[in-house]
Amino acid sequence: LCAAVAVSMLRAHMLAGTPRGPHLCDPPRGRECEVRGSGGAERRSSRMAVSKEPASTAAEKPTVLLLIAHPDDEAMFFVPSILAIAKEHTLHVMCLSNGDYDGLGKTREAELKRSCELLQIPEERISILDDPGLQDGPNNIWDTSPIAFYLLPYIRRHDVRALVTFDGHGVSGHPNHIAIYDALRELSRHEDSQLPRHLKLWSLQSVGLMRKFMGPLAILEHDVLHVWSSIMSQFAPDKTHFITCSLDITLVRHCLQAHRSQAVWYRWVFIYLSRYSFVNCLVPISKI
Repeated sequence: LCAAVAVSMLRAHMLAGTPRGPHLCDPPRGRECEVRGSGGAERRSSRMAVSKEPASTAAEKPTVLLLIAHPDDEAMFFVPSILAIAKEHTLHVMCLSNGDYDGLGKTREAELKRSCELLQIPEERISILDDPGLQDGPNNIWDTSPIAFYLLPYIRRHDVRALVTFDGHGVSGHPNHIAIYDALRELSRHEDSQLPRHLKLWSLQSVGLMRKFMGPLAILEHDVLHVWSSIMSQFAPDKTHFITCSLDITLVRHCLQAHRSQAVWYRWVFIYLSRYSFVNCLVPISKI
């Protein structure tokens, strides 16, 4: 086991910053995308911390939007993706709630900004919503309309070329995570899609319990699956997944520390044992 962990660490060091898979997005406005891997318009009662970065600056690199449900989602699940994507893309973060489940919404907004600062995401690229229809909580139902109300104008304003979020199982099974995926599926229906044609949608792959808590061994697992898929497809690797690896568990720890109000013992256990601190596998969200 120790040898396997050591090899996993070595592989993580070798693969860090070199994702496998297809282009994350299409070229923006005639420029080549440089990174590759191996509701209604009615006025709503809401508060939103809006990204103020001019759209012109986003055109310098392809813009990718990380769409999350709660402050701390970026630290718990998406750090490997963030590190890989941010190297060659302009990365924005939109958080659909301020995590006010325990009445700590203002505190958690500040914590998300501190975590993103550690991840080299400036405050002007962070948008945090506080809408009555998008409140944090497993019993709160999130409809497509309020999500679309904020998301669609943001995509147009910043010329977003790719969007990364949760899949249909939400990684942790949280209903708010799953609601984002369901909303994107609804918005991307072929017959009346409200999303730009160029926009590519990616979801973080959920896995079973044993695979979820493989820690750094998940890196070796991906190596094995990569080789196996090559053999089974006559030496043509599966290029539909965008896979990123990271060995920077210290950064994940610092990001969780930034979310001081949420840094309880079971989250510490999660980041050290979870595959999502070391490996992210992004899967295209197919259009209906």
